[in-house]
Amino acid sequence: MIQVCNRGNVSANAGNLVLAIESNAPNPVLGVNGTSCAAGSLVATGPTLPNSASSGKCTIALASLPGGGIPAGACVSFNPSMSTGAFTCVNGTGAGAINLAGPNIFMVVNPPATIIPGNVPLMECDSCNNYTSVLTSEIPTASAGNPVCPAPPSHPADPNNQPNPPTPPAGCPQPTSCVLSECGTTGGSSSGSCITTISGQVMDPGQNVGLSDIEVYIPTSAPQAFVDPVGGSTLPPWDTCTSLNTPFTNGVATDVNGNFSLTLPYGAGTTVLPYLVIQSGRWRRIVKNTMITGCGPNPLPNTATHLPATSLNTFPTTGQGDIPKMAVVTGNQEALECWLAKIGISETEIAAYQTSPGGTAGDTTRISLYQDNGASSATLGGSIPSYNAGSNSLLSAANPTINNYTAVLWPCNGSQPSASAPAGEVTDMFNYANAGGRMFMNHWAGNLWLQYGPANWAAVGTWGTNNGTAPASGLVLNTTADQQLFHAWAVAWDTNNGDAFGPGWISSAVPRETLLTVTGPSAVNLIEGQDTNAWNAMDTNGTYSLSAWFNTPTGAGAGNYEGRIVFNDMHVSGSRGSASGAFPAECTLTPGLTSEELALEYQFFQVTACNLGVSQGIPPPPPPPPPPAVTPQTFTRVFSASCAPGFSVQWGFFEWQSVIPNGTSVVFTAQTSSSGTGGWGVPVPIGTATATTAPMTWMATASSVSADLTAASPPQTSQAWIQVNMTFNPQGAASPVLNGWQQLYDCIP
Repeated sequence: MIQVCNRGNVSANAGNLVLAIESNAPNPVLGVNGTSCAAGSLVATGPTLPNSASSGKCTIALASLPGGGIPAGACVSFNPSMSTGAFTCVNGTGAGAINLAGPNIFMVVNPPATIIPGNVPLMECDSCNNYTSVLTSEIPTASAGNPVCPAPPSHPADPNNQPNPPTPPAGCPQPTSCVLSECGTTGGSSSGSCITTISGQVMDPGQNVGLSDIEVYIPTSAPQAFVDPVGGSTLPPWDTCTSLNTPFTNGVATDVNGNFSLTLPYGAGTTVLPYLVIQSGRWRRIVKNTMITGCGPNPLPNTATHLPATSLNTFPTTGQGDIPKMAVVTGNQEALECWLAKIGISETEIAAYQTSPGGTAGDTTRISLYQDNGASSATLGGSIPSYNAGSNSLLSAANPTINNYTAVLWPCNGSQPSASAPAGEVTDMFNYANAGGRMFMNHWAGNLWLQYGPANWAAVGTWGTNNGTAPASGLVLNTTADQQLFHAWAVAWDTNNGDAFGPGWISSAVPRETLLTVTGPSAVNLIEGQDTNAWNAMDTNGTYSLSAWFNTPTGAGAGNYEGRIVFNDMHVSGSRGSASGAFPAECTLTPGLTSEELALEYQFFQVTACNLGVSQGIPPPPPPPPPPAVTPQTFTRVFSASCAPGFSVQWGFFEWQSVIPNGTSVVFTAQTSSSGTGGWGVPVPIGTATATTAPMTWMATASSVSADLTAASPPQTSQAWIQVNMTFNPQGAASPVLNGWQQLYDCIP
């Protein structure tokens, strides 16, 4: 929609208000309030413009419109949808486009009675719509090689007096680019600061589910490579947030859906963010050299923010990030190695441990396989060595390898224990966990190491030997901080668990009733089962634990825990693999994750987290301080008018486009001068911006600036120069924004 407006002081007749459109093709057709301008139509009633062999002109005498023209203060709309070919010129050979932004379009508003030399534009007269003040007889004709160049601005000291100026034709001087801070982008021309954010969602390596309580931060220096556990007789390091995290001042933990948003200290323009770190213990993804656009959101794609499926250790140039060094024991009742592939860890990171250092695989990948009675070989590494037999087994050997790893996963092997494991193996396990090792144990492996293991570990609860009623409905507890974190995540992601009680419950196909109560220091019961599965809506008292964890050394006290053990009394991944044969050929990666597998996924990424003895989620750092309160500021803009001899300026309405938060405003005053270098009159109030303008609309002062000057005490006369003062009044940290402004004027005899 294009409008021609009568700003007043000119009578609405054919001699004073004329719209002329020139095209490089004959017989242009333009819809005017539903009426076409074509040969033999409105052309005959208005002034006749010269024609040329290469140009066709359509002239509309606005006085011929309904109502006899445009009344003072009113406008006439020109709707492209009513025009032939959407503003095209129709001729015998096809359509030729009218260049709405070039010199071939002239929208004439209030032309003076005498000629203005050189087609001088009114720089502040609705310049966004390209209105130009000229005599009808002075409308020039453009021809090839002789472009019609607009006159330069009459007040070059103000480069922004014409927002969004039209691009001059080829061969003409090009306009100065708009200064960003002056052009009304968010935060532009206001006295306050803007808000710049970076956001995303952290998911597991396969992008199956979002992960809560993952730390996202902006480091103060380049992150350094992790050093893997030394192994051999050297116990694993005590991983803490201080030892693993790169120092930072700006960070946050992901919410229950894995989402994060960080506020950045960047203003308008573009800035390169060198590093964004996504981390949970030794799981780490580093997003490098992100281009940040200031004063707005900068969302990252999930492909850039999920935890790594491949490691930089295995693939130095193409790996996605850091993966902890882990060991997985294969058992004949569930294939945890297949579950790892299901959650997205690349099969190229999972290999049989190489018994001879320097082998072709296994010792160079991040996850090493050892056999109990499950899968016996792997595509990478070949034969899978025993976890407790041989010179380089995981436990009780001349050179036990358990200390090589940050975490170890133990599956169910189908054999219910009744006595302790060999003393050497128990010692290796006990020392490993107390030093900082992390372990996941499923029954019956968990019963071997806990129920019949060291006294300190057996004391984390009371034990039994029954099979649970299958399938079991497990209640995800929701009392302590640790329980609440897990419960919220389970409700968000385990939505199709098939359990009759719905979200907040875990459905277990193969439960066991061996951990009856959870009582030890630092022990947390996460999921409860009921021995006959006879839950009802009011019954929240289970009779055994389906899942719990505790920190080591037991009884060490908050802040002194170094390791963690997770125990599940339910099969996790029994249907994922054949529990025999070779990895990964044994694996079945469909259908989607089961309820038990989802529960393990949360525990898996928390078992290696850096924070122990407090909330399992990585607590966010202190939030950044609130932005300081903004103080009022005043900006000035100077405008000049160019009128022909014998004419004087009459300053019209001042108009603006604004965003005004509650409690804020922009106050406008004006003062006039004959030279622009001094002699300014006393500032006179002309209006106040107190509301946000709708898109593509302008607010205006209640009366013309000349009228306000005349009404001042003492009265002032409009002169050739005017200065508009814009005082921004914030409220706290909220500041008003001006997206655009313009000063209108007329030349009168």
